[in-house]
Amino acid sequence: MGKNMTVDETNGEFIYYFQPIISTDHGRVSDVEALVRFQQKDGTLIPPMAFIPQMESDGTIDRFTRRYFPLLVEAIRQLRTISPQIRLSFNLSPQSLQLDDCAAFLLQTLEQGGGVPEAMQLEVLETGILQQNGNVERNLK
Repeated sequence: MGKNMTVDETNGEFIYYFQPIISTDHGRVSDVEALVRFQQKDGTLIPPMAFIPQMESDGTIDRFTRRYFPLLVEAIRQLRTISPQIRLSFNLSPQSLQLDDCAAFLLQTLEQGGGVPEAMQLEVLETGILQQNGNVERNLK
């Protein structure tokens, strides 16, 4: 497998794993982090460092975000029925943050899916450097 690869959803699917984050104060799960992988039909898991840079390069990363973010909203909605204070951390590409409607999309998806903004923690992907951009600053607020 090369350093960067293009994933073909006819040969597999994106799946999320939820890594628990344990509070050292309380000794229990306080948060979870969503980790995306591409699972090929033969069961092989492809890590994000193998496909995210290519998606950013070919401009498909925001389409991925818009397709799969609703799954994260559903996941946190379900998790909060078990543990009402839990938060979900997810990664977002700097490219998505530069789009005018990024924050509106995220908030609207949360609202439609029964999620709450306080339950989500956004992490900016390390693959790109944030450009000084008014959209990025507005979207992060």
